[in-house]
Amino acid sequence: MPQDFLARAVVFLLLADPALSAAAFGPLLTSSNLGTGTNAVSNVMAWDPVRGGWLGLFASGNGLTLARGITFGPDGNLYVASQATGQILRFDGHSGKSLGVFSSVLSPDGITFGQDGNLYVVSNNPTSVVRCDGKTGSGCVAFASPSAASASSADWFMPAFGPDGNLYVSSASDAGILQFNGVTGAFMKLFASTNLITPFGILFTPDGSLLASDIAMSQILKFNGATGAYVSTFATGEPLNGPSQLLAGPNGDVYVANAVAGNILRYDSAGNYIDTIIPSTSIGPGAVNFLAFAPALPQPAISSNGVVNGIVNAASFTGGAVSPGEILTLFGTNMGPSRGFIYQIDSTGKIAGYTAGTRVLFDGVAAPVLYAQQNQVSVIAPYGIDGKSQVDIQVEYLGQPSLAISSPVAVTTPGIFTAAQNGTGQGAILLADGQTANDSTHPAARGSIVSIFATGAGQTNPTGVDGEFAPSPAPAPAQTVSVKIGGQDADVVYAGGSPGSVEGLVQINVVVPQNIPSGSVPVSISIGQGQSQAGVTLAVN
Repeated sequence: MPQDFLARAVVFLLLADPALSAAAFGPLLTSSNLGTGTNAVSNVMAWDPVRGGWLGLFASGNGLTLARGITFGPDGNLYVASQATGQILRFDGHSGKSLGVFSSVLSPDGITFGQDGNLYVVSNNPTSVVRCDGKTGSGCVAFASPSAASASSADWFMPAFGPDGNLYVSSASDAGILQFNGVTGAFMKLFASTNLITPFGILFTPDGSLLASDIAMSQILKFNGATGAYVSTFATGEPLNGPSQLLAGPNGDVYVANAVAGNILRYDSAGNYIDTIIPSTSIGPGAVNFLAFAPALPQPAISSNGVVNGIVNAASFTGGAVSPGEILTLFGTNMGPSRGFIYQIDSTGKIAGYTAGTRVLFDGVAAPVLYAQQNQVSVIAPYGIDGKSQVDIQVEYLGQPSLAISSPVAVTTPGIFTAAQNGTGQGAILLADGQTANDSTHPAARGSIVSIFATGAGQTNPTGVDGEFAPSPAPAPAQTVSVKIGGQDADVVYAGGSPGSVEGLVQINVVVPQNIPSGSVPVSISIGQGQSQAGVTLAVN
């Protein structure tokens, strides 16, 4: 049996881990620039904030060149500073679709929305914080400018509004954080400067502190958020390498754009390094400066979508009971990323119970996820449900769970995969060479052996292992297997796992009866008391 059959089986399907806190977060976005100057490839990428896996290209095009600051507005849309074109571009906050140019600001850098709903943009030509109407993008005027107390060179980076409503700006030329009146824009004072050389990121934390990253000194310092007095070093040394923006994340963790290294680091609220959640191999050295969390999607839901409970056998597309090791397809909403992702392999070599931010839980146990996408998820029911009469099934995306669906459990629920991936018509059947797909132009000869592929065979002997690739010899169904072709009994010469493919996919090799007519004839399988769906055919010559 070909080793790549699992991938082909996934094509048929298409047609206890860490979780986020109760406060749901959407995907983590990064503005990235690969290359140099105006020739850089600029875009906004989406990442899983729990495991760091790539969730796809979120926004690009529309003239986006030298992507800098990114933020979400009160309207839920994404705003991106396109530095080379002097524009603030707007993208749909869920789909990433371009919504055009929002406003024009020379050499824009960091951006944020104020409590008044307006957009505030650091411009370095000339140095200032520009305020634009937050609904129309028009009326852009200099709000905060260098004064006698601050330098005038073009090296302001990040604007942020503090809990007091005032505006704070990181200034490399002043080696500190500047404070401006949040209503008038008048300069107030050099707020925090102790031990800072080239400050970049600004983050006010729930405990009343101000964190400031120093991109030149590769450190993050903590200050009193009310007075600006230096408190301590929050983080320093490896793996920090040019930290830029700081972002508050799930569980109070701090996400750091490690700009020089081109990766994303995660620290706990006390400054202890947790992990490099997104490695430089994923983004590229020097490619990332700015971060933002997308708004959380609505709660995931498994919906009927015309089928029982939205949970069906992935081969037959019939709903009802589920069985141990059955490959299932779940339909619903907000169950995964907007684009589809196939399975991941965990550290033990098995198919992981976590793909692109999606988990599927059977009575709280994470099952191997074969495919994850916003409206469709494919998963293998755990063998541990064997012997149960009911099981609660939930989908979880980025840590946010759906309501549980209670499903009955059966000993077997056989279904035959079909070429059309809809449960009817030409079966997903290989000829005797183990390579050629059976169809009207490649019919099976009478007396030849064909391989039928199915799922829902139930528990195996030896006992099935969740997510494991079947060894050789592969586990066999614990229940008796029989096949009918053209209404006649067919001799079963092999029934078991397909070596090299995931357990749960069943291969049944049978002899085509000699005395059946040519053309498309019905084929069905029985495993134990379970019967496969009607309407599946085999082409015979």
